[in-house]
Amino acid sequence: MKQKGKVWINAEGRKLDTWAINPVLRVEEKHAQRVATHALRAEKALQALNEAIDKAQDEVFEAKMIDAQIKDYKRMPKPSSLTFSAFDKTVLVDIKTTRRLMFDKTMVDVIKSKFEEFFSAFDKDEKNSPRMAFLRELVNSLLYKSGGDLDQTSVNEIRSHKATAERLKFHGWQMFVEAVDLFDKAIRTEPGNRLFYVDVKEGNKMRRVALKYTDAK
Repeated sequence: MKQKGKVWINAEGRKLDTWAINPVLRVEEKHAQRVATHALRAEKALQALNEAIDKAQDEVFEAKMIDAQIKDYKRMPKPSSLTFSAFDKTVLVDIKTTRRLMFDKTMVDVIKSKFEEFFSAFDKDEKNSPRMAFLRELVNSLLYKSGGDLDQTSVNEIRSHKATAERLKFHGWQMFVEAVDLFDKAIRTEPGNRLFYVDVKEGNKMRRVALKYTDAK
């Protein structure tokens, strides 16, 4: 609630005379309310922009399909990317939907088992070795995130060592290669976030409209 007058109400519902309120708290109140006002306006503007993007994506896609004389376009999924512009090219809109990499949980368990086979091959020489236990824990901590999913960055790093294993052909190298090859079978993709960019012409140049608060100046 925005404070007014000479008596303010605090979070506990108590009424306090403004003369008794710390000056710092009065300055914070002024700016908190001002920031909240702009934030709420920005939220409504972004909601309206999202609705405009939704409508544009549907209607521009439909117009393109009708123009191309594609009759069954309504059965087609909404395109993951779409670009359109103003008639005089002073506005350019670019819509993109990212793809997010996921790993099939069943295959993740298979990969874990395959790596255990790989480590067991070394355990024959160093059964219950603290050094081998440390190495196993180190690899597992890098490869798997807290929820048990594979870490994409670590997967890419381990995959880069496949050629080395094939070249050196050390004891148990085949199981390492088999485990690495399973990464490809475990990968799944699903739609991620929708991104859109709006460029407008100012003078002789196109300028990207700042739609993130970090980009606005």
